[in-house]
Amino acid sequence: MSRQCPEGLTMMSSWLHDHPYLDELARLQERVQESLVDWVQLPLPAPRCDMHAGDLSQGIPLLMSSNLDRTFAVHAGEVLCHLIARISPADLPEGFRAQCEQLRERLRQAPELAAHLVETQLAGPADQENADPEQGFIKFFCWMALAVVLRPWHESFDKWRQNLQWEHPYCPLCGARPAMAQLTRSRSGRRRLLACGCCGLRWAYQRIGCPFCGNDEHDQLAILEPEEENWRIDVCHRCHGFLKTYTREGEEALMLADWSTLHLDALGMQQGYLRLAQSLYGL
Repeated sequence: MSRQCPEGLTMMSSWLHDHPYLDELARLQERVQESLVDWVQLPLPAPRCDMHAGDLSQGIPLLMSSNLDRTFAVHAGEVLCHLIARISPADLPEGFRAQCEQLRERLRQAPELAAHLVETQLAGPADQENADPEQGFIKFFCWMALAVVLRPWHESFDKWRQNLQWEHPYCPLCGARPAMAQLTRSRSGRRRLLACGCCGLRWAYQRIGCPFCGNDEHDQLAILEPEEENWRIDVCHRCHGFLKTYTREGEEALMLADWSTLHLDALGMQQGYLRLAQSLYGL
């Protein structure tokens, strides 16, 4: 966030002014970015997606491809060590401070543990209801580290993916369920993009239907209209899942960051629906 353009900073200030309960999360994101400013490792080149076309055509996400070079996890582990070594526990929410010190000491004694922790995040969604605070802390920082490594992959993967008919309701890069959706303009009307809350990738998905259980019966789908302008919450009466949906374009870096709309998650859960995607923020 420290590198945002003036317009982005203005939008951020306005958003936080209207949602002051997000201040602590905003500060956490900023501290993470500041701790990575001096990270100078050259970016890991994106893999040649055509080499993984077989797995992708079978619905296997790129990071789970059988012949993908796992060096990316080692690089993310190095970013994780760098991040934990530089971020100050005083800059973290109180519940994270002890975990930060403990993880810092573990990684100091065994730096090779970092890559293992990263790989663990890719093994599958954890049971969020039973996850302990330490695992939530590790999950958050592993994905912050992975985001640094995977960022150069997004553009390359997006271009290649246009030729792939990916019709699955999970991320084609990391395999996570969508945390959010966005409605955008297209030649044929409005289309829906799903947004990953872990790696940040977006991908096109069918316009109508629940991405969690596949339900496309109109009488089993509904929309909650929050007071928030440019937002809606799509809900499914079959699986009781909900999906925050951004109904305009622009400001995606903030609006699709997930943490910036946790109040909409709270609204959906207050109405009796379930967040079925992973959350990096302890929901």
